[in-house]
Amino acid sequence: MGYDNRQAIEDLIDNSVDALVRCKTKLPRIYVMTKFGADGKGRITIVDNGIGMTEETLSEALKLGSETNKVRNGELGFFGVGLNSASISLGRGFKVITKHADGDYLCGVFDLDIAIKEKSWKFVSIQKATTSEIKHFKELVGQRSTGTVLEIYKLDRLSNRNKTAFDSQLLKSIAKTYRYYITGRN
Repeated sequence: MGYDNRQAIEDLIDNSVDALVRCKTKLPRIYVMTKFGADGKGRITIVDNGIGMTEETLSEALKLGSETNKVRNGELGFFGVGLNSASISLGRGFKVITKHADGDYLCGVFDLDIAIKEKSWKFVSIQKATTSEIKHFKELVGQRSTGTVLEIYKLDRLSNRNKTAFDSQLLKSIAKTYRYYITGRN
């Protein structure tokens, strides 16, 4: 996909940074969590308390190469392929739970195994989030009423399956890339 694991995660973090800039929240938060299973499976979760996505925005975000309406030199994510390509460069599927101030809690799923099973490129689903997905969203996002939870699963493209080493390398990379934005304040 043209990404190494670090670049993919940082591209996804850039999406969260854009969401926080547009939201102008007083307490911006982005969390990156990793969970690896004994069998090499697990999840990478990226959470922000930014503006969230409307159904139209989520639909465009889940397309391969979408219309972004972003200013070429003014915003990150200009080409509309980052969410998909970065996520599937890490795993075979991902789920987005999001809430925009003007909409419902939504859940979008992009899963390559479904595409293969269905023999179709119409494998993306967007629905209203279930009660358990909303609860999960609120646990991760906190009291803020808007934001996005991205969970990448079926992690079959990790360069390092040792969680401790992976997390250490990722933390160093994120700290180096975003050092001017990271603070220790709560």
